[in-house]
Amino acid sequence: MFRLLKLAVGLTCLGALVYFAYTVPLGEKTLWEHIQAIAQTDETQQLVDGVKKTADKNLRAQAKASRPTEQHSDFTPAERAALRRLIRDKIASTAND
Repeated sequence: MFRLLKLAVGLTCLGALVYFAYTVPLGEKTLWEHIQAIAQTDETQQLVDGVKKTADKNLRAQAKASRPTEQHSDFTPAERAALRRLIRDKIASTAND
């Protein structure tokens, strides 16, 4: 019951905030119009572009660092070839059945 009441209060507050943002004028514009005007400035666009470039560079560096540099295996190349032959023969035998 308490969770339902908490949800109702939260949704009511969210609805009030949305109503306020879209309808109540703060000077010449509403809150939503102020936010849109700020988001469309050159400085904001430069900030967004800088964040994207930095995030892309960091993600690429992290991906490069997480790639294995060498293959770790307990099998020798001859053993791998033998396993491939066994698998190929098993697939061929089950396909013929």
